[in-house]
Amino acid sequence: MLIVVAILGVAASIVYPGLLSGLDALRLTRSANAVADLMTGAVQRVERRQTVVEIAILPAESVIQLNSPGRAFQRELKLEDGVTIREVHPRLPGAPGELRVAEATEARRFLLLPAAAPPRFGIELQNARGGRRLVRLDPVTGVARVEAPAEQEE
Repeated sequence: MLIVVAILGVAASIVYPGLLSGLDALRLTRSANAVADLMTGAVQRVERRQTVVEIAILPAESVIQLNSPGRAFQRELKLEDGVTIREVHPRLPGAPGELRVAEATEARRFLLLPAAAPPRFGIELQNARGGRRLVRLDPVTGVARVEAPAEQEE
């Protein structure tokens, strides 16, 4: 019995890190897909209802909000535990090639207007293990796409 317990303990210690890594990757994928669905839904709402929608990205809280004038329409997406907003593209003017600390936590807002092309922007998500996904809103089609960002030289 002791040998069986020891073998199970060794097997669990080998499998556990891989299992945690898989769960982190799953959380990142689910969060990226939820952000893409939220962004695409916002564009569709603007076109169907012919109303303005604001997308507010709050990196410090890991929250993305949709608001319409007069607060008639509101949606909020809180990212899953372990997933944060790393960066909002395009970067604000500042030090070229560097991610400013203040920029990483300040709110960014984008307006979606009826009969106008959506703004070109993206939200880069990151999990605790360093995995990243970039959700971009395509200004031509109005559909959000999830991409694995190219590795940047540090």
